[in-house]
Amino acid sequence: MQEVSWQSVVPQFAHVEQHILNYADIEATSPCALQTRLTDSIQRLVHEDHFPRLLLVTAPDVYDYFKLLENMVRNVQDNADSPIVIAENVDEVQLFGAVYPNSNDVTTSRSVNGLVHQANGGVLLLSLGCILSQPHIWSRLKSLLSTSKLPWRSAKPDIYCELPELLTLRCG
Repeated sequence: MQEVSWQSVVPQFAHVEQHILNYADIEATSPCALQTRLTDSIQRLVHEDHFPRLLLVTAPDVYDYFKLLENMVRNVQDNADSPIVIAENVDEVQLFGAVYPNSNDVTTSRSVNGLVHQANGGVLLLSLGCILSQPHIWSRLKSLLSTSKLPWRSAKPDIYCELPELLTLRCG
Protein backbone atom coordinates (compact mmCIF):
# COMPACT_ATOMS: atom_id res chain seq x y z
CA MET A 1 0.00 0.00 0.00
CA GLN A 2 1.25 3.45 -0.91
CA GLU A 3 0.88 6.46 1.36
CA VAL A 4 -0.94 9.44 -0.18
CA SER A 5 0.22 12.97 0.53
CA TRP A 6 -2.08 15.98 0.56
CA GLN A 7 -0.32 17.37 -2.56
CA SER A 8 -1.36 14.36 -4.63
CA VAL A 9 -5.10 14.83 -3.90
CA VAL A 10 -5.24 18.60 -4.52
CA PRO A 11 -6.33 19.31 -8.12
CA GLN A 12 -3.52 20.55 -10.35
CA PHE A 13 -4.56 23.04 -13.05
CA ALA A 14 -1.19 24.06 -14.45
CA HIS A 15 -1.83 22.28 -17.77
CA VAL A 16 -5.11 24.20 -18.36
CA GLU A 17 -4.27 27.47 -16.64
CA GLN A 18 -3.93 29.39 -19.93
CA HIS A 19 -7.43 28.25 -21.01
CA ILE A 20 -8.87 29.35 -17.68
CA LEU A 21 -7.28 32.78 -18.04
CA ASN A 22 -8.71 33.15 -21.59
CA TYR A 23 -12.23 32.04 -20.57
CA ALA A 24 -13.66 35.58 -20.49
CA ASP A 25 -12.52 36.16 -24.10
CA ILE A 26 -14.24 33.10 -25.55
CA GLU A 27 -17.24 33.96 -27.73
CA ALA A 28 -20.55 32.24 -27.05
CA THR A 29 -21.44 29.61 -29.63
CA SER A 30 -24.91 28.45 -30.53
CA PRO A 31 -25.74 24.81 -29.80
CA CYS A 32 -26.29 24.31 -33.53
CA ALA A 33 -22.64 25.02 -34.20
CA LEU A 34 -21.60 22.46 -31.59
CA GLN A 35 -24.00 19.76 -32.78
CA THR A 36 -23.16 19.45 -36.49
CA ARG A 37 -24.47 15.87 -36.78
CA LEU A 38 -27.78 16.90 -35.20
CA THR A 39 -28.06 19.91 -37.51
CA ASP A 40 -27.36 17.69 -40.55
CA SER A 41 -29.94 15.16 -39.36
CA ILE A 42 -32.59 17.85 -38.88
CA GLN A 43 -31.74 19.21 -42.34
CA ARG A 44 -32.37 15.76 -43.88
CA LEU A 45 -35.55 15.29 -41.84
CA VAL A 46 -37.04 18.56 -43.04
CA HIS A 47 -35.95 18.39 -46.69
CA GLU A 48 -36.27 14.73 -47.70
CA ASP A 49 -39.65 13.75 -49.12
CA HIS A 50 -39.93 10.13 -48.10
CA PHE A 51 -41.76 8.48 -45.24
CA PRO A 52 -41.32 7.67 -42.49
CA ARG A 53 -39.79 10.96 -41.50
CA LEU A 54 -38.60 10.12 -38.03
CA LEU A 55 -35.59 11.33 -36.07
CA LEU A 56 -34.67 10.15 -32.58
CA VAL A 57 -32.68 12.73 -30.62
CA THR A 58 -31.15 11.68 -27.35
CA ALA A 59 -31.78 14.60 -25.01
CA PRO A 60 -33.46 15.11 -21.65
CA ASP A 61 -37.24 15.51 -21.72
CA VAL A 62 -37.00 19.15 -20.72
CA TYR A 63 -38.94 21.98 -22.33
CA ASP A 64 -35.74 23.98 -22.94
CA TYR A 65 -34.38 21.18 -25.14
CA PHE A 66 -37.63 21.03 -27.07
CA LYS A 67 -37.40 24.79 -27.69
CA LEU A 68 -33.77 24.39 -28.78
CA LEU A 69 -34.81 21.66 -31.25
CA GLU A 70 -37.70 23.83 -32.44
CA ASN A 71 -35.26 26.68 -33.17
CA MET A 72 -32.93 24.30 -35.01
CA VAL A 73 -35.83 23.10 -37.18
CA ARG A 74 -36.94 26.70 -37.87
CA ASN A 75 -33.40 27.57 -39.00
CA VAL A 76 -33.40 24.88 -41.71
CA GLN A 77 -37.04 25.10 -42.86
CA ASP A 78 -37.72 26.66 -46.26
CA ASN A 79 -41.31 27.53 -45.40
CA ALA A 80 -41.58 29.67 -42.27
CA ASP A 81 -45.31 28.86 -42.08
CA SER A 82 -44.77 25.10 -41.61
CA PRO A 83 -46.02 24.12 -38.18
CA ILE A 84 -43.72 22.92 -35.42
CA VAL A 85 -45.65 21.35 -32.55
CA ILE A 86 -44.08 20.40 -29.21
CA ALA A 87 -45.66 17.60 -27.18
CA GLU A 88 -43.93 16.74 -23.92
CA ASN A 89 -46.62 14.75 -22.16
CA VAL A 90 -49.59 13.53 -24.17
CA ASP A 91 -52.29 10.91 -24.16
CA GLU A 92 -53.83 9.18 -27.19
CA VAL A 93 -56.67 11.66 -27.68
CA GLN A 94 -54.37 14.69 -27.43
CA LEU A 95 -51.96 13.18 -29.94
CA PHE A 96 -54.33 11.65 -32.51
CA GLY A 97 -57.61 13.47 -31.87
CA ALA A 98 -60.97 11.77 -31.49
CA VAL A 99 -64.56 11.82 -32.64
CA TYR A 100 -67.20 12.65 -30.03
CA PRO A 101 -70.66 11.27 -30.81
CA ASN A 102 -73.73 13.41 -30.43
CA SER A 103 -75.88 11.78 -27.79
CA ASN A 104 -79.14 12.80 -29.51
CA ASP A 105 -78.31 11.96 -33.14
CA VAL A 106 -75.94 9.12 -34.16
CA THR A 107 -75.52 10.56 -37.65
CA THR A 108 -73.75 13.65 -36.34
CA SER A 109 -70.52 13.83 -34.45
CA ARG A 110 -67.83 16.32 -33.56
CA SER A 111 -64.20 15.59 -34.41
CA VAL A 112 -61.41 17.15 -32.39
CA ASN A 113 -58.04 17.41 -34.10
CA GLY A 114 -54.99 16.12 -32.30
CA LEU A 115 -51.38 17.27 -32.36
CA VAL A 116 -50.72 15.06 -35.40
CA HIS A 117 -53.35 17.06 -37.31
CA GLN A 118 -51.84 20.36 -36.14
CA ALA A 119 -48.34 19.29 -37.21
CA ASN A 120 -49.41 17.81 -40.56
CA GLY A 121 -47.01 19.18 -43.17
CA GLY A 122 -44.56 20.27 -40.49
CA VAL A 123 -42.68 18.77 -37.56
CA LEU A 124 -43.99 17.16 -34.37
CA LEU A 125 -41.53 17.01 -31.46
CA LEU A 126 -42.50 14.20 -29.06
CA SER A 127 -41.10 12.87 -25.82
CA LEU A 128 -39.99 9.29 -26.43
CA GLY A 129 -40.44 8.44 -22.75
CA CYS A 130 -44.07 9.51 -22.94
CA ILE A 131 -44.67 7.46 -26.09
CA LEU A 132 -43.00 4.30 -24.80
CA SER A 133 -44.82 4.47 -21.46
CA GLN A 134 -48.11 4.13 -23.36
CA PRO A 135 -47.81 1.11 -25.69
CA HIS A 136 -51.14 1.77 -27.46
CA ILE A 137 -49.82 5.17 -28.57
CA TRP A 138 -46.59 3.65 -29.85
CA SER A 139 -48.37 1.01 -31.95
CA ARG A 140 -50.73 3.60 -33.45
CA LEU A 141 -47.84 5.98 -34.15
CA LYS A 142 -45.90 3.21 -35.92
CA SER A 143 -48.93 2.47 -38.06
CA LEU A 144 -49.27 6.17 -38.92
CA LEU A 145 -45.60 6.44 -39.90
CA SER A 146 -45.66 3.31 -42.06
CA THR A 147 -48.95 3.99 -43.89
CA SER A 148 -49.07 7.82 -43.77
CA LYS A 149 -52.75 7.47 -42.84
CA LEU A 150 -54.51 8.11 -39.54
CA PRO A 151 -57.97 6.59 -39.08
CA TRP A 152 -60.26 8.39 -36.66
CA ARG A 153 -61.40 6.67 -33.50
CA SER A 154 -64.41 7.37 -31.38
CA ALA A 155 -63.76 8.87 -27.96
CA LYS A 156 -66.60 6.66 -26.71
CA PRO A 157 -66.23 3.30 -28.51
CA ASP A 158 -69.39 1.88 -26.94
CA ILE A 159 -71.54 4.51 -28.72
CA TYR A 160 -71.89 4.36 -32.50
CA CYS A 161 -71.03 7.45 -34.51
CA GLU A 162 -70.04 8.34 -38.07
CA LEU A 163 -66.29 8.76 -38.49
CA PRO A 164 -64.71 11.35 -40.81
CA GLU A 165 -62.32 10.39 -43.61
CA LEU A 166 -58.77 9.27 -42.92
CA LEU A 167 -56.09 11.89 -42.42
CA THR A 168 -53.26 11.51 -44.95
CA LEU A 169 -49.91 12.90 -43.90
CA ARG A 170 -48.29 15.59 -46.07
CA CYS A 171 -44.60 16.19 -46.41
CA GLY A 172 -43.51 19.51 -44.98
